[in-house]
Amino acid sequence: MAGEVRIQRSGKMKKPEALNHEGKDQWNKKAEFWDNLHGEKGNQFHNQLVRPNVEKLLGNVRGKLILDVGCGNGAMARALADMGANVTAVDFSLELINRAKAYQGYDDLIKYQVLDATNYDELLTLGEGQFDAVISTMALMDMPKIFPLFSASRKLLKADGYFVFVTSHPSFNSNLPSISINAGERDGERVVDYSMKITHYLEPKVQIAMGAPNEPNPHYFYHRPLSMILNEAFKAGFVLDAYEESSFDIGGIENRNPLSWDNLTDIPQVIAGRLLIK
Repeated sequence: MAGEVRIQRSGKMKKPEALNHEGKDQWNKKAEFWDNLHGEKGNQFHNQLVRPNVEKLLGNVRGKLILDVGCGNGAMARALADMGANVTAVDFSLELINRAKAYQGYDDLIKYQVLDATNYDELLTLGEGQFDAVISTMALMDMPKIFPLFSASRKLLKADGYFVFVTSHPSFNSNLPSISINAGERDGERVVDYSMKITHYLEPKVQIAMGAPNEPNPHYFYHRPLSMILNEAFKAGFVLDAYEESSFDIGGIENRNPLSWDNLTDIPQVIAGRLLIK
């Protein structure tokens, strides 16, 4: 099925359900690390690349009911609650949900629940026509199939509702790129340029990757070209209404790692989109 990504292991093709089960175990094992990385308000990546896009595409959320799919430790859910929203936040990792619940002061605004976002029927138990918006931040690339989420969200949303997503940029940041440094001369001056090498794009792939430096264990990471992501949404009954691409702006920071995204300020790390019901 389009949108599904499978891998070959020991002569056998692993099904999305098996990959999803293994992925849940991977995230449970590193829930403590991930919670410490993000904390209550989110890390630099979240606050520069994720949250601003969500806020821009959602608009005023005061008094609205929002579903946060793949909520992790709840950083985005808490930000939405701080802006006046009521939030249902779900994740397939029990350990991450327990971490999210540990943050105090949001009991009346956020409802956390363990739920598998690749399971259409589970998603529908949240209530058809209940939500003003559905968001998914940095989760699509961790899911072996994404059509069930889009399809179920079409039913979970009110008639004028919308779906906002942020995910790793499929062209640059979901296919294990390599970063290079090139020294040369330009206009009589010594210059250093930073570039990125991409070895594949159109073919969907699953790979084991680290989400952050020094993680205790890697996890499955699913690369899909942009056309595949959007076509799954279109097939579910959405249209793309807005689209953003974002990169770090860290001018003035000294002692940057020369082989990191720190120097690739003109190459976007994430995409964000707003989908409307057609």
